[in-house]
Amino acid sequence: MGRVKLLRAAALGIFVGYAAHAISQSEQWQVLETVEAGRPVIVSVPKVLPNSATREDFPWVTSIEWPYPNRDRGMPADSLLDEMYKLESEVERVAVSKNLCRLAITRTGNGLRAWTYYAKERKVAEVDIANIVKLSFPDTVRVSVRKEPEWATLRDVLANVQDRPK
Repeated sequence: MGRVKLLRAAALGIFVGYAAHAISQSEQWQVLETVEAGRPVIVSVPKVLPNSATREDFPWVTSIEWPYPNRDRGMPADSLLDEMYKLESEVERVAVSKNLCRLAITRTGNGLRAWTYYAKERKVAEVDIANIVKLSFPDTVRVSVRKEPEWATLRDVLANVQDRPK
């Protein structure tokens, strides 16, 4: 069975969902694998959409994209992956831990690591997260934000997950 592309970056770095296979799950999250340009892409998403009150409180979809040189199977070098984890930890410290945004999707593979968050206010992405990126990480890392109160990006990914373990 061939796997079909799950995510592709659109103009603002927003994800568009296609089919993917679940390869691992925790109580609240699932790890998916798909193939993009012949290389594996690993995607982590929650099992379900947050409730409507949460979605209303976090209407700003925020994408952080970190392109990296494609090597072998399309995954980043370990040293670069360590830097990517530092970025994720900083966003956690500055915004997620203060309930200013929520992580919804991560994807790694085929030369791109990306995080999708939903923020309470546009400022969280345009100022708080953008400052983290600008001060400590390469210029190639991009942050974009747009209003998406219906959480369509996450909704599209969840709608296309195949082989959900029971």
